Amino acid sequence: MPNPEIMYLGAVPFLLVGAVGVLLGYRARFGAFLLIVFLVLVTWYFHAFWKRPEAEQQTEIIPFLHNLGLFGAFLMILSNGAGPGSLDGRAETGSSGRPDDDV
Repeated sequence: MPNPEIMYLGAVPFLLVGAVGVLLGYRARFGAFLLIVFLVLVTWYFHAFWKRPEAEQQTEIIPFLHNLGLFGAFLMILSNGAGPGSLDGRAETGSSGRPDDDV
């Protein structure tokens, strides 16, 4: 891997901003996009089971499929948004999320 320190410094902001955005629901679509970019690059570079000998393919296909599942989840967030209970959803409705405050 060329320059792992530089790649690490580039990956940390993607993961932090993306994870906080998805977790809190603040700019969740942007956060999901960052996590998708990270997952695609990591999966392609580290879990390329098709490049491995047949004996090692099983050990690489499991994390590959795990990342593929996460990719699907982030794609759902990217297309649908975070939902009504998120910070973005509350800002759109002007609600605090509690039933007694909406009256």
